[in-house]
Amino acid sequence: MNYKYFREVFFVSVVVILLFYLVLFAASAHAESGFSSGGIGLFMTGTREMVL
Repeated sequence: MNYKYFREVFFVSVVVILLFYLVLFAASAHAESGFSSGGIGLFMTGTREMVL
């Protein structure tokens, strides 16, 4: 198996896992304390635009 291909797949999987964890963390924190999640939403939108 090509090492470069493995490294790219590993990097993409790590980014996807981190974004998924961030979404779960934001949703759970918002559901528990009910604070305004405008900052988190703005940060996630900026991160998504930067990745894509």
